[in-house]
Amino acid sequence: MSENSKFWQASFFLPPHTPETLAAEYLDCFEDFAHSCFLRAEDDGNFRLELMFKDENPPTAAEILAHFRNFGETDLQAQDIEIAEVPDKNWLVHVYEDLPPFHIGRFFIYGHHYTGDIPHGVFPVQIHAAEAFGSGEHETTQGCILSIQELSEQGIVFHNILDMGCGSGILSLGAACLWPQATLTAVDIEEDAVRVTENHAHING
Repeated sequence: MSENSKFWQASFFLPPHTPETLAAEYLDCFEDFAHSCFLRAEDDGNFRLELMFKDENPPTAAEILAHFRNFGETDLQAQDIEIAEVPDKNWLVHVYEDLPPFHIGRFFIYGHHYTGDIPHGVFPVQIHAAEAFGSGEHETTQGCILSIQELSEQGIVFHNILDMGCGSGILSLGAACLWPQATLTAVDIEEDAVRVTENHAHING
């Protein structure tokens, strides 16, 4: 793939009242055509397909329609398909900078850009997760944090804790709040994750 390749997004609405199962089949039919595919449910119950491409030139509406028609009949027209270049930016940083503070159980998770007050009676955890997985928003991360909090509330004490695949280190930070006397080992194969976790350990004391 050329170094001059760019990212392009093509998006269009599926026919009104398309069932979710059929919408998922439409999504599947583009898996081998686009770089990545997304199916978004709108507030009105309709579905929008978003296709990402990486190439020097944008896809054409005719190409997308031809692929669509290989799957089945459609009333979709070329003018119904929006195609635009995706700006070249660090999307992890962009998403992180828009991350509002939030609560997970007794924990208050916030970014370094947050300038508001820290609520009383919480474990404050500052996260700068733009370069490593684990801002705390994902349900699996939240479930893990709530689980270790529940273990602590049951009076269970841990002395040696391993965070394998630590990402941003957010679970280690949570464990350190709950069991400050424990020895914590955070491990990851990604150098960025190790660096970010060490930084989080420092800024959170």
